Amino acid sequence: MKNIPQLLKMLESEIKFNKFNLVVIDNLMSILSVNASEKYEQQADFMQSLCDLAKGYNIHIILVLHPNKTYKKGANMEFEQISGTSDLYNKADNVITVMKYDEDSVEINQGINGRITILKNRDFPNLASVPIKYHEETEMLLEIDKNNNIIGYTFNWNPQTPKDFQLEVDESCPF
Repeated sequence: MKNIPQLLKMLESEIKFNKFNLVVIDNLMSILSVNASEKYEQQADFMQSLCDLAKGYNIHIILVLHPNKTYKKGANMEFEQISGTSDLYNKADNVITVMKYDEDSVEINQGINGRITILKNRDFPNLASVPIKYHEETEMLLEIDKNNNIIGYTFNWNPQTPKDFQLEVDESCPF
């Protein structure tokens, strides 16, 4: 796309005609190319447009963002460490971080590769944080429960009826 309005028009067209209910945009910084003085304003406008699209078509939009230079690998992430304008996380309904531990961390020695943390959720007050294990063969992020059991999940999803799915523990998970 040559500009943001063209990208948004294309997204809306695809959502409308192909009945998509999930859109993933990775990476915001590669989409926006303006000078520094206009960057945050354009990010805020883009985020508001995504919010309007999501609400207008009752879909989910995931915007992948990356940490800024103040973030130290392996540490818990705060909102202020998200690269970009504060409108990105202020306008979002949910903010989820995926963190990978350093190779020499205590967690790695316990079989824990990282952590998924919910930093913000408009609908539920409980903000969960779970340790995870990345399984290279299956390329799955697996939850590690309080008893150190590894749990794999699968979406029992029928592409013909995208709104008709449920999350189940995957009994065939190789763990």
